[in-house]
Amino acid sequence: MNPNPRATRFVLIAFTIYLSGSLLQQCIGFSFPAFSNINLLADLQPVKEPVTATAPNDSLTVSPADSIIPAVQHNKTPVYSFARYQRAGVIIDFNTSNTIALNHLMQQLYALRQKKQAKKIRIAYFGDSIIEGDLMSQTFRKKMQDFFGGDGVGFVPITSETSGFRQTVRSSYSGDWTDDHFRNAKDRKRIFFSGHLFHTENGSVQMRDMLAKKDSVILEKTLLCGAAAPTRILVNGNGLSIAPGAAFNRIVLSQSPSRSIQVSVSNPALPVYGISFESLSGVIVDNFSFRGSSGLEFAPVDSAFLSAIARNNPYDLLIFQYGANMLYQPNDSKFDWYRRSMKPVLRKFKNCFPETDILIVSTTDRAFSYAGEYRSALGIDSLVRTQAGVAWDQGVYFYNQYLTMGGPNSMVQWVRAKPSLANPDYIHPNHRGAEKLGVYLFEALMKAYRQYETSLPKNSSPE
Repeated sequence: MNPNPRATRFVLIAFTIYLSGSLLQQCIGFSFPAFSNINLLADLQPVKEPVTATAPNDSLTVSPADSIIPAVQHNKTPVYSFARYQRAGVIIDFNTSNTIALNHLMQQLYALRQKKQAKKIRIAYFGDSIIEGDLMSQTFRKKMQDFFGGDGVGFVPITSETSGFRQTVRSSYSGDWTDDHFRNAKDRKRIFFSGHLFHTENGSVQMRDMLAKKDSVILEKTLLCGAAAPTRILVNGNGLSIAPGAAFNRIVLSQSPSRSIQVSVSNPALPVYGISFESLSGVIVDNFSFRGSSGLEFAPVDSAFLSAIARNNPYDLLIFQYGANMLYQPNDSKFDWYRRSMKPVLRKFKNCFPETDILIVSTTDRAFSYAGEYRSALGIDSLVRTQAGVAWDQGVYFYNQYLTMGGPNSMVQWVRAKPSLANPDYIHPNHRGAEKLGVYLFEALMKAYRQYETSLPKNSSPE
C-alpha cells in the first residue's frame, strides 16, 4: 500500500511540533495549554515517588554503603526517593541530590566551631517516656557540647514525674504549685514544649545543674514564663521586679559560675514554665519529654504562642521522637490516622519556626509476646514507614532509629544482653541502652557535619 503523502507530512509536522514543545517544557520550563497533557519526554524525567502509609512495606535490609552519605553534588535536578528512609545510621533528606542533612544547623555549628564566637545553638528534643529523665538527650547533649562547646543542662520544668531520678539536675519545690498539663488543662493554647504550665501564690523551687565541667564557666540562669502584669519575685532570697509583657518571656535571673538557684513566686497570675541553665555560648539541648505522648498533644497549642517562642527563645533544630505509644496492641498495624493527624501539627511548627531544621526520629523497636515468644511488634515496620511518610509529606529530615538500633527483634536482644540494654517491659531502653542510642544519633549528625565541611570551598570562612 502506498502511503498518502499528505498524511505522512501531517504526521511528521505534528510530531516535530510536539517534540519541540516537549523539549521546551523540559529544558526551560515552557508551558502552553496544548501541551499540558502531552509530553513525549515525560518518561525520561525524574518523578517524585508517591507514597501511602498503607502501601506494602519495603524490604528493610540495609547495605553497608547506605551507612555513608555520598559526596555532595551541586546543580542537579532534584530526584526524590522515599526508599531512603530505610537507611540506618544517617539523617536523610528524601531529595537524593541534596546530600547535606540539617543544612541550617550545619551552618550554625560550623560558624560556632570555626569562629569561637559567643553564639548559642539551641536544640529542642521532644519525646515520650523513652527520653524522660533526660535519657538519650543527656548523652547527645554531652557529645555535642564536648565537640562544639557549650555547658548547662538547658530547660528544667518546675517539677516532673522524673525529678526524683533525673541525674543531670537536682531539683525540689515547696508551696502549692498548680500544674496545668496536656492531660488535664482545659485551655492548652499556651502550654509550653514540656507539656506543662505552672501557677502559684506561695511556691518556691530550688535547682542545681549537675553537669558542671569547669567551675569558671559563667552559667546563665533564666526564668521562662508567660505574660503577666509587672510583678516581684525572689531570686536566692533577693527581690527582683519583672515585667513579662510578651506571650513568652526569657528573664535572666543570674549570670555567674554558680550552678544553683532558688526562685520564689507569689503571683498566681504569672504562668511559669521552668528555668534554663545555659552557658553564654555553645550548644544547648533541652529535653521535652511527656509520658504517653505521641506528639499530637501540640495540636491545640496556639500558633501565635509558638511564634513568640521562636522570637524570644529561638531554636536551630527541633527533634521529634515518638512512636512507642502508637503500638497499643500486639496486632496494631494501621497508622493512617497518625499520619493524617500529625501532618498539621508538623506544618504548624514549620510555619512558626521557618528558619529551624526539623528532624523526625523514628520509634525504637518494641516487642510483644506472640505464642509465648517475644518478637518485634507486627506493626513496627508499618509504623516506621508512616513516620517517614510524615517527614516526606512536610519536607523535613528523617532518622531511622529502629534500623539503627538493630532492626527486627533488636529490643529482645537488648533485653537479653549481658549487661542488659533495655528493661524487661520490652519497650524502654535502660540507661545503658539510652546512652547507646544517644551516641548513635550524635554519630549520625556528625556524618552530616563532616559532609558539610567537605562541601565547602577550601579556605572558606563561615558566614
